[in-house]
Amino acid sequence: SLTPQAWYIAVYGEEAWKELGKWSRVVWQDYLIWYRKVLDLPVRNRTEVTGLAPEGEMVRVSGHDVDTGEKLSWLARKVVLSTGM
Repeated sequence: SLTPQAWYIAVYGEEAWKELGKWSRVVWQDYLIWYRKVLDLPVRNRTEVTGLAPEGEMVRVSGHDVDTGEKLSWLARKVVLSTGM
């Protein structure tokens, strides 16, 4: 029930889903915001990743806040690199 299709049908209806070709960037962003809120996911914008390094069975992600320069570091089981369309 958290799939993009289920969300789209709930918001716009079954007919709109059947007629959908490509999602607009705005609608896709609306889905991602909803998904983030529903799952209470910590999302950090304006962050630049500067390194990935194995750490045991995890991956150490290092970077910094673009606005403040604050250094950041996380451990992750998986990392998805997404640079746009």
